[in-house]
Amino acid sequence: MANIHYRPEIDGLRAIAVMSVIVFHAGVESMSGGFIGVDVFYVISGFLITRILLKSVAEEKFSFSDFYARRIKRLLPAAMVLIVCTLIFGAFILSPNRYIELAKSAFYSNLFLANVWFMKNSGYFDLSTQIQPLVHMWSLAVEEQFYLFYPLLLVFANKIGGISGIKFLVLFILVSSFGLNLWLIDTQPDFTFYMLPTRAWELAIGAALNFLLVPKGLKWQLSAMSLLGFVMVVSSFFVINHNDAFPGILALIPALGTAFIIYGLSEQDNILKQFLSNKPMVFIGKISYSAYLWHWPIVVYYRIYVNERAFNGFEVLMLISASLLAGYWSWKYIEERYRYRQLSNKKVFRVTRWATALAILLSLGIYLSNGMAFRMSESQLVVADDDLMWDINCTESMKPFKELDESFCVVGVPWQEAKTKAIIWGDSHSQHWAQIFDLQAKSKNMSVLIGPRKCPAYLEGNIVKSHYPRYPTFTEDCTTRNQVVLEWLDQNPEVDLIVLAAAWSGHARMSYSDSQPDNLNSLPLEDKSSDLGVKAIEPAFALLLDKLSERSVMLLADIPRPNKVLNECAFSENTWLLRSRCKDSDYKILNADTILDWHKATDQLLNDLASRYPNTTAIIPTAALCDEKSCETYINNELIYKDANHIRRNLKPDSALALAKVIGIESYLESFNSGN
Repeated sequence: MANIHYRPEIDGLRAIAVMSVIVFHAGVESMSGGFIGVDVFYVISGFLITRILLKSVAEEKFSFSDFYARRIKRLLPAAMVLIVCTLIFGAFILSPNRYIELAKSAFYSNLFLANVWFMKNSGYFDLSTQIQPLVHMWSLAVEEQFYLFYPLLLVFANKIGGISGIKFLVLFILVSSFGLNLWLIDTQPDFTFYMLPTRAWELAIGAALNFLLVPKGLKWQLSAMSLLGFVMVVSSFFVINHNDAFPGILALIPALGTAFIIYGLSEQDNILKQFLSNKPMVFIGKISYSAYLWHWPIVVYYRIYVNERAFNGFEVLMLISASLLAGYWSWKYIEERYRYRQLSNKKVFRVTRWATALAILLSLGIYLSNGMAFRMSESQLVVADDDLMWDINCTESMKPFKELDESFCVVGVPWQEAKTKAIIWGDSHSQHWAQIFDLQAKSKNMSVLIGPRKCPAYLEGNIVKSHYPRYPTFTEDCTTRNQVVLEWLDQNPEVDLIVLAAAWSGHARMSYSDSQPDNLNSLPLEDKSSDLGVKAIEPAFALLLDKLSERSVMLLADIPRPNKVLNECAFSENTWLLRSRCKDSDYKILNADTILDWHKATDQLLNDLASRYPNTTAIIPTAALCDEKSCETYINNELIYKDANHIRRNLKPDSALALAKVIGIESYLESFNSGN
């Protein structure tokens, strides 16, 4: 396959890839695996870039300077314009906290390290990622990193072993990268998804096609191969979803499917080749790079504009159309204009340095101005800034658990001066009560240790396990951490009260035991039943309470979970930023049916446990904040929530005290303190 003639069907294949990504990101749920279009691009890129390199090496015309200058002219202008436009438009729609996050991601995108940034800071399918305008730059960073190292390795391999050396290099990349992908997919899923070492095998599959001769006389077999490949690629878009371990072994389906298409259509015509080579498909393929660049910021900014609600059918079509129109504009006026402009390599590199420096300075300016916080009033920031909403002034910090070597926040009065000592033990849903307990404790001469987070206190790996795709060792780690806390409690009998709080309703949907296997992993969390999980949790919880039977225990149930972010609606009430207005039913008073059903099993579990253990009391916020029809999300005209399931820790003191009173925390602590 040494020919380097233009193959229009490959542009058609690009069209399939980019449309799958755009349609998926626009919110078409049936195309659950549309993100796999990126994998199709990788195989195509590996094939084409290797073909170009082999030709120039064979003709002894290869120049690193020429190669990198061509790559820069091909990729950088459109990407740079996209990044700058995204940053500028962000000033008119993003809150300061989100604007800072955008600036950070833009900084790393300019350095071809977007994949590193997002790998460290968010999973691709996390809710937070859905409002990151530049998250899609991760895939371009992988390609750019490949382009940076691959030519160096290929030229070196050619000098050492000629064409055989190059073949060995490609085979080594393919086998080692695929093996690493399989090895890490369960333990480091984010690294495996985002990083070049676990993605390079897909580019290597494309590269390997250049060394496969096309046999003569096998026309129908090759045609069948291409059709099979097309079925593999397209079916992947609908069969694979975000709950699957990906890339892993599953990525072989679209990767090999793409390779079958490229190889099978290399020398003959068939109906698939005619379809992929028709003018509309080729046109979309030609603008695919620019369309990919622009589609995600368009989707994200519109999602933020409508306060993060789901899109309707008209909006989906509008977003797809807008992405293609923006892609066409970028292709015609940026890509084509700079790609074929006659510039010396020296000038290309100089302009690149200046453009990159300016884009980085713009990012730094946004960061140093605290996300241009001067655009907002304090009353707006308190429901829009994640850091402010999670802020808590600790009375002091302690390192009580030697094995954990971490500092923990103490609220209320200082630990050594307190009449009554307590610990809140659980995950982030225990941490979010810090302000409530701080205000209560200060008026009652109490000291409250905000204990280790991440783990529900009942988790004990021999009895119950937790399926946590992004944290495969969650059960083992939590079992260890929980044992540390139990041992500390044994050594500190002066701790009078133990508050167990966690995202019970979420954990129940991720918990299972050996006798009740984890058979719901393929379902998203919101579609899982909590019934099996509660059955798995109950014996572990009972064992924990047996160990704490001599202590007073508060079982603090979960806050009513809207499972959607309400802050954007609250923020839209009084901001000049681009926002549509929400109905009260969208965020102020929520329908109780779904929320109560979500909490029913775990609230009942806590009540049942409290009735069985004399020193244990259950406090159920849903009972206080919800009636049969609706659930309140405001108190004293303040939004309670920080996000889709946490309460704010920056409520006005009167509001925090009122919330404690309504839920029943205040009366419990008064009774406990008077009898202690």
